[in-house]
Amino acid sequence: MSESEQEHTEHQGSGIDDDQLPDDLVAGDDNPLAKGLDDGESAGDLLEEGKSADESQDPPSAAE
Repeated sequence: MSESEQEHTEHQGSGIDDDQLPDDLVAGDDNPLAKGLDDGESAGDLLEEGKSADESQDPPSAAE
């Protein structure tokens, strides 16, 4: 077994500790997207909100 395969097997499903995350993935006032979900909020709630696939984020340009 190669070293990378061994590392993958050892860490499979265990994740890493928060203190091992790079700065851009650590939650804080300047990075609210890294924070966890509020109590009672699920990932499904986030998927149900927002625009549908038919809604465009940008208005179509005259060139199209």
